[in-house]
Amino acid sequence: MSENRSAQNIVVRPGSTREVRAATRVFADAFRSEGFTSWMFDLSSPQKQARLARANDLLLTLRREKGQEFLVAVVEEEIVGMALVSAPNPENAASLWRLASIALPRLPDLIAMLGLIRWRRAWLAKKAAQPPKTLPEPYHTLEALAVAPARQGQGIGRLLLEATHAISDEDPQSAGTYLYTADERNRAIYERFGYELVEQKVGGEALTVYHMFRSKRAAST
Repeated sequence: MSENRSAQNIVVRPGSTREVRAATRVFADAFRSEGFTSWMFDLSSPQKQARLARANDLLLTLRREKGQEFLVAVVEEEIVGMALVSAPNPENAASLWRLASIALPRLPDLIAMLGLIRWRRAWLAKKAAQPPKTLPEPYHTLEALAVAPARQGQGIGRLLLEATHAISDEDPQSAGTYLYTADERNRAIYERFGYELVEQKVGGEALTVYHMFRSKRAAST
């Protein structure tokens, strides 16, 4: 995709490998109190938050290597937002050997993350996060979208969503874009961008998961 530039000089473009760490920091800051994160992980100290950030840095690197679209929003060379989008049939995916060569040296980061997981809650959350079987296939999935807390309300999330939708809309095989969120406020935001609630699942007394879909056909009318 090409660069998408706003009047406020916010640029949304594909991210590079060297930008993964900065994007991970944005993700960690934005998602610290998000429904899934606060439900599944014990982040009661800065040290635990740092352990999760290191693991997420590795996971984002691996997902990018597997062919998922990694987008960044940049203001004056500062990364202020990120998005991760998976295609139904990703291109340019790295080999298993390449993925292993990245993951193995950083295996301690993943092991450290395991100690943060609230396992019973994680099992319930995983069940609630399973995509509905009624989704029209094939579709793109918005895996993550984050905006730095200090930059929220400046239109960065909208630009990242527009870039995400362009990826799906330009694929003639894609029926649309799917996402899920455990945040009622985010659900309302996504509805304003053309998403409809497909299914609502309960993953525990304090966790409700909203499965949402934006049809490419509906978006063009």
